[in-house]
Amino acid sequence: MTNESHILQSVVIPYFNFAVFLGVLIYFFRKPLTIMAQTRRDKFLASTKESSEALEKANAEFKQIKERFEALNAELSTFKTESENQARAEAAKIVSEGDRLAAQILSETKKVAEEEIARARRELRDEIVSAAKDKASKQLASSLSDAEKSKILSTRISDLKTYRV
Repeated sequence: MTNESHILQSVVIPYFNFAVFLGVLIYFFRKPLTIMAQTRRDKFLASTKESSEALEKANAEFKQIKERFEALNAELSTFKTESENQARAEAAKIVSEGDRLAAQILSETKKVAEEEIARARRELRDEIVSAAKDKASKQLASSLSDAEKSKILSTRISDLKTYRV
């Protein structure tokens, strides 16, 4: 065998056989492979379409949720502001009521204290008058004679009889 025939048998014929095998393989399996590829492509396109629709739906839901969240934040802010205003108004009302009550208690305390001072002054005056009367009586009793004492007593008794009638 020559070198050319050896190259032909060792290199060309196996590649030729392989090419014929590929040709037969393609001839018999082209339709099933095409159908399989078409089916995969259709599934892929359907999946892509479904995922696009799901993405659009998710974006729409996200937008709705975001709008609701913003509305709730606005409502919460309004509620917070109203609550703070009501709390301030209530605090001011409580403070003014406390001031009014304190002024009333102070006024009543002053009035009671003035009444107590007046009562204490009357009692003190009555005590002083009583003490002065007792001292004057004792002084007079020690300086008057028995005759003068009996004259004063009879005058007092007659004055008392006049008041009774």
